[in-house]
Amino acid sequence: MQTRTSPDNNFDLLRHIAASLVLWSHSFSLSASSRDPLAGTFIDGALGVNIFFAISGYLISESWFRRNDAQAFIEARLLRIMPALIASVLLCACVIGPLLTSASLGEYFADWRLRWFVAGNISMQWMGEELPYLFLDNPHPSVVNASLWTLPKEAAMYGAVLVVGFLCRWRRLSGAFVPIFAAAFAYATWRFIESAQSEHALTFLRVSRYFLAGAILGRLTFDARANAVWALALSAAMLALPDSRFVQAAVPPLALACGVLAVARMPMPQSIAGRWKVDLSYGLYVYGYPLQQVIFHFDKQLAGYGVFFIALCLTALLALASWLLLEKPALAQQGCLKAIAKNLRAALSATRSS
Repeated sequence: MQTRTSPDNNFDLLRHIAASLVLWSHSFSLSASSRDPLAGTFIDGALGVNIFFAISGYLISESWFRRNDAQAFIEARLLRIMPALIASVLLCACVIGPLLTSASLGEYFADWRLRWFVAGNISMQWMGEELPYLFLDNPHPSVVNASLWTLPKEAAMYGAVLVVGFLCRWRRLSGAFVPIFAAAFAYATWRFIESAQSEHALTFLRVSRYFLAGAILGRLTFDARANAVWALALSAAMLALPDSRFVQAAVPPLALACGVLAVARMPMPQSIAGRWKVDLSYGLYVYGYPLQQVIFHFDKQLAGYGVFFIALCLTALLALASWLLLEKPALAQQGCLKAIAKNLRAALSATRSS
């Protein structure tokens, strides 16, 4: 069996696993069978979200150091996130909502929650979960796409990379990226402990630590075997010191980031390694929750397993269409923003000179 030996070749595989874990977890909380067999174990929906943030911390920081160009960095982030996000929000607000709301269309379109949902989620300034009079008999009534809670936090971490990257352009701070992020990790861990939040609490303090851990370790370690050893050592420390609040808060992000980088960098069969031609992971994440709500809306006796398998198939089809029609074409436009800005500057310069 052929394997790929180039580094950093398994992130697409990991992202699809993470998206499937989130879809699995939501299938049980949004169904007639709320008992998730993986609940209370290490393998759950929270793990999927944490994997996403650890991967993102590594890849986004690497993207900055590879380009060292703020305009290209911002453009790449917008082109990757916005097309499917806008499509998901409009699908919920303009298709699912009007078709399935228990209110009249006049009441639906006049309700402030519709505008709040669209404006908040597309701008990523706040998370609007509810649409008016929708899914009222579901386990999570009115909640249309709770998965989007991570995106404002993700965008905030992109901003952190951009700001620290700019600071590191100064000669005296050229090597300060890791120390600054390590200090931020320590502060976030301390605040997480002080806030008395559980590991599964949906807070910025929780997910930012995984992003920071991925960014830090990605800059420090480059060997799959070393990452695996560190992941095991950190996990052993967590088991050996169960009463230490700091260890229990600081070790999981570091251990998971080491484990993610170890898997990403190990040789894998060529059929699943490397960059996948079709990337459904983001689509699975942003379209999964609303489709699961729709599925249960039409069959309220459906258990979690049924919701998961139906949702996986339907969401994969929608994610495929999103990739082919929106996400892939958008990514092919990278560099256009810089060209437009260059032409605008040239036009302004010509206007002034004339």
